[in-house]
Amino acid sequence: MKEIIFIGGFENTGTRILVNYLLKKGYKTTKTNNEMDYQGLHFLKLFDIYWFNNNSAPLIAQLRKDIEGIEVDKIVIKHGHFNFLVDELKKEFPNSYFINCIRNPYDILVKPSHNYARYARKGNPTIRGKFNFLRLWYSNNILNGSDCIVRMEDLVFNTIPLLKSLDNSIGCAFDERLFNKFKRTIKPSRTIGNGKMILDKE
Repeated sequence: MKEIIFIGGFENTGTRILVNYLLKKGYKTTKTNNEMDYQGLHFLKLFDIYWFNNNSAPLIAQLRKDIEGIEVDKIVIKHGHFNFLVDELKKEFPNSYFINCIRNPYDILVKPSHNYARYARKGNPTIRGKFNFLRLWYSNNILNGSDCIVRMEDLVFNTIPLLKSLDNSIGCAFDERLFNKFKRTIKPSRTIGNGKMILDKE
């Protein structure tokens, strides 16, 4: 039976970092772009059908086909928008594990996002409009459906305890040598912990 880990979360919350970590642990992914997003732009076309027509069937069918085509047992598949499909993913892949990446909302709001124009239907919403949209990504349904919630701040500043906890929850042994190589790829951005201050200035 295939072991599948899904990773979701808003932009700039550490999703790509986690994928790269799991790849070093022996997991494999499929059909990703430079951001490690599953199916790239094609995913967004499938997700649009879900978002605007409440129909996840085409996306789930594509996902099932791609997973069946991976000839390994340990799989990690990431796209931020998986958050909204956590119930469908758990139903279709009952033995899967879902990681939800989160971050201080202030630090997210200082960055631009294509999601505001595409799904909030506003090209450049106010801070309040962005915050109200961001709240959708932190709904009780999404948080309660997640098997593991990873804070970007912990991933950057409390890395070893977080990864040890993650490894334990997915049944992997923590590898100190692997971690020492991996930690060089984690570089905190200037917005971590400074989002509120930056927004106040703006």
